[in-house]
Amino acid sequence: MLAVSGIGENIMLIPFLLRLREGLPGAYIALAVRSEAAARLIKNACPVDEIIACDYGIQNTLFKKLSLIRELRGRKFDVAINTFPSSRPDKAVLCLLSGAKARISHSGGPAITRILSAFFDLKVRADSGLHDIEQNLRLLPLVGIIPDANALRDIPHIPVNGRPVSSGQFTVGMHPGSSRQFGMLLKRWPHEKFAALAMKFADEKGARVLVFIGPDDDDAVFAVEDKYAGRILFVRKPIEEIPAEINNCGLFIGNDSALVHISAALGVPTVAIFGPSDPARTRPRGRNVSVVSNADLNSLSVSEIFEAACRGLR
Repeated sequence: MLAVSGIGENIMLIPFLLRLREGLPGAYIALAVRSEAAARLIKNACPVDEIIACDYGIQNTLFKKLSLIRELRGRKFDVAINTFPSSRPDKAVLCLLSGAKARISHSGGPAITRILSAFFDLKVRADSGLHDIEQNLRLLPLVGIIPDANALRDIPHIPVNGRPVSSGQFTVGMHPGSSRQFGMLLKRWPHEKFAALAMKFADEKGARVLVFIGPDDDDAVFAVEDKYAGRILFVRKPIEEIPAEINNCGLFIGNDSALVHISAALGVPTVAIFGPSDPARTRPRGRNVSVVSNADLNSLSVSEIFEAACRGLR
């Protein structure tokens, strides 16, 4: 059993899961994710036997949480792996209470990681200079797998049914929102600037702009002038339908959240806007990904993002 967190982290785990499946072809692999939405999104991308949704919004009572633990213990897992970042107490507790015979995690790093690592049998020291994908690949030798060094295989991939559908116009996707959990609101570039960026692409590139709005993004919706009707459109769909929509875009621009990881995994040219997070650790991996980073997101101008996006199209 593997315990992971948000959708972006699920996507960054795909290279690890591919190698785990190749190294242990006969193993029964279960992936515990944070929500039903995450389970629906990644079910076709992850080579696992089962995806278990540990949705705290649903399992919101002590009885329901105990039922989940009882269900996990009934599976009689041999190994529980606390994937990176391993500093989340909920993930560590899930591994601890799973009843697995052996527990694997990282050690070192922040004080919380050092404390939680005491509850794990097999550990590898976290390296603060590595991307999260590499951090997880370093866990594989603990289950007897030596990962290859093929960098192309370190790029996650999400399968999408069918070919991209052309609208006849250059299409730009944007995501001005983010989750509201775990401080993610601090990762949002101001939605007023997204509005100006959408209009700039419509005016200067003749683009059709799709603005993706998730369940936590209502406050990121911006007003659109009448003259942009039909050219700046808002997209509200279940998360499992989002990859097919993004796959129709020639460019995607978004905050440091799940959708830029989806875009990069689809091979769509992607611009990820980073604020307080470290892009060296969690930037999306893909063949055409640009990162614009500034701890003070408010200081990033519309022109900076526009120019970075245009460079990625050359």
